[in-house]
Amino acid sequence: MNLIALTRLRSWMAARGFERFFVQQPENFAWLTGGGDNTVLALRPVAAWLEVTPQTVRLHSSRIEARRLREEEVGGLEVILYPWYAPPRAEGPSDQEHDLTPLRLVLSPEEQERYRALGRDAAQALGESLRFADPDWSEGELAGAIAEELWSRGIQPVVLLVAGEERLFRHRHPIPKGARLGRLCMGVVCGRRHGLIANLTRLRSFGHPEAQALNA
Repeated sequence: MNLIALTRLRSWMAARGFERFFVQQPENFAWLTGGGDNTVLALRPVAAWLEVTPQTVRLHSSRIEARRLREEEVGGLEVILYPWYAPPRAEGPSDQEHDLTPLRLVLSPEEQERYRALGRDAAQALGESLRFADPDWSEGELAGAIAEELWSRGIQPVVLLVAGEERLFRHRHPIPKGARLGRLCMGVVCGRRHGLIANLTRLRSFGHPEAQALNA
């Protein structure tokens, strides 16, 4: 557990008279557990949630996820099980209606170090991918290379945009398509690890005249 985060949350709860609070949003789950992940599917992300009281923290989990969560995400918390097909409602205030963003804005020393490492690794992954790209690659091929580099470093690409010469200047958020990269390409990544997200953009020129003029 992130003890600094837990102390902040309990102080916040006490100021509002909450005897218990349910943490469900993935970003808050990761913050409170020191990087744990309660997601499985992108379209239905919450596989478990935390119940926080002034004295305890308990994990509410489906039966099929509980073992993995205890072993890999949250440690030895007490677990309350429910059938995967019938998740109960959180009976009390939760982060579905209360925004915990202000509590997360100041990173602990451990979070700061994890964020620096994430930024370095994400930049290296994106840079390596573009460095070895070829003008004849499709945007999809470059996206695959970027994703491979990110995952090899334990980074989940929550946003991955790629554009070649034909689409780069036409679309603000270019989802990778089958177009050829050509003389200029761009990769954009929002990469998540331990609940933190690093955002970065890189461009690679293969002799594109406008890009060349910028370096002149």
